[in-house]
Amino acid sequence: MRTLKRWQIRGRMFNMLNSFMSKRTFQVYAGGYVSRLFELENGVPQGSVLSVTLFLVAIQPVFRVVSNNVKILVYADDILLIVRGAKGQPLYRKLQKAVKAVNKWATSVGFCISAAKSTIFYRSPNLRREPTGNICIDRQAIPKTTKLKILGVVLDRTLNFKAHCKQVKESCESRLRILKIIGGRLPRGERTSLLRIGSAIITSRLIYGVGLISRGGETVVQVLAPLYNRMVRFASGAFVTSPIASIMAEVGVLPFELVFLQSITRLAIRLLEKSHENESLPLVQRVSQRLEEEIGMRLPKINVRLNLTSRKWFEPKPHVTWNVKKRVKAGDPPNIVRPVVQQLLMEQFPHYQVIYTDGSKSCDTVGASVFSEGWQKSVGLPSQCSVFSAEAFALKTAVANPIPPNGSLILSDSASCLLAIEAGSSKHPWIQEIEYLVRYKPVIFCWIPGHAELQSHECFEARLFRKNDNPHLSDNFSMAVKRMQSLERNLPTNLEMRQNPVVVPLIMGRCDIRSRSGQLELESESTPSISTRIAGT
Repeated sequence: MRTLKRWQIRGRMFNMLNSFMSKRTFQVYAGGYVSRLFELENGVPQGSVLSVTLFLVAIQPVFRVVSNNVKILVYADDILLIVRGAKGQPLYRKLQKAVKAVNKWATSVGFCISAAKSTIFYRSPNLRREPTGNICIDRQAIPKTTKLKILGVVLDRTLNFKAHCKQVKESCESRLRILKIIGGRLPRGERTSLLRIGSAIITSRLIYGVGLISRGGETVVQVLAPLYNRMVRFASGAFVTSPIASIMAEVGVLPFELVFLQSITRLAIRLLEKSHENESLPLVQRVSQRLEEEIGMRLPKINVRLNLTSRKWFEPKPHVTWNVKKRVKAGDPPNIVRPVVQQLLMEQFPHYQVIYTDGSKSCDTVGASVFSEGWQKSVGLPSQCSVFSAEAFALKTAVANPIPPNGSLILSDSASCLLAIEAGSSKHPWIQEIEYLVRYKPVIFCWIPGHAELQSHECFEARLFRKNDNPHLSDNFSMAVKRMQSLERNLPTNLEMRQNPVVVPLIMGRCDIRSRSGQLELESESTPSISTRIAGT
């Protein structure tokens, strides 16, 4: 509650939270007996929707109790302190001071730090010169370790991740047995199901922490690849003597080295979507170097997302009307749709500027078009763009133009784009840009059925666009696409490569690849470093 006061949270919200946290009691039920009531002195109520948020608020001041030359990372109730320097003995003194400050803060707020559950991990190019002495919590020495497990990734002093790979192999052996038990109960020919199960329980474990373990280079791939190959061989039902490359080509899956490359590429793109400053991260540099070796290109420029989370509760919501959808539906003949749309324009939006937008995709051509009285614009997009991207680009083009004081009514037949704009949680950069552009503009979006043959819309639908309509979108990555296609033809797994390419060319500087959350990145360092993991009781 002291933290909330410091954040200037007052009034009804503060009173409600204060009442929620005060005078709480609990009982223990065991063996058919119920204990007497006890008052909750520390912590937050378990099971409440507010508990996680309140715990994060309570632990937030820990970042202010350590000095700037000590890096602190917090995950739930686990605290990681990292110090680095040229000599080991000063590091111990610096770390002891930081541990003492954290322990003093924890005692003042009711937390309890356990020395037995905490560990000290020391890493240096010269491991023989490890400093002597102990780091204590309440006069109890913290045990030292040569291996440190952080969020499921095992770190050793050499950072070659052999210990992590050994642990992964042991855990995957039991998962392979689970896959065999499931496969023994399925009828023959259930290859697709087994591959999906294997990908969920084995491949996901192999590539967990890929951003960090990729630092181990080819050694990590060589150690983990046999487990992946065993999973593919069993799921495919192939003979033991069949070459694994032939099995993967016949089944339609990627080799493990490409699965590994795909995973770290997705993570690198996720980092670049957050900030262009992440281009200097070791992971991004490793991915660019690896891609250059494989397909002759480095990571292209990635468009930074405007919003990394959903729309804030206090931000204005774009106005999307579904009045036409209430009276007609997609596929209705034009003689039914036209009167409904015309009545809507005359009764509800008589003074609005009406703008029609559309996106289209053919075999090798993608385009977007915007039409209004007095002007129209058509733009060619890369052939890798989806119909959703084409529709979103058309909407973005419409709202980017000057909006008259009376307002604009933008008509679109893409319900998916309008739903994404209305939801406020889309990660697509063009949808986010549309939300930003219409924040304080008199713009209304309206859904209409496609191919309605409206009088002002007769010559509008986006058709074949020249690729030089927009060189920035069309030509920047044509050579990269050709290299990717060349690599694809030389791989034994053409089918999966077409469905899930390693790199998808950019759309306005953004790549349509997603990454997994929870990955870790560790910078390469030549100076000694020491870290301690502090765990609460």
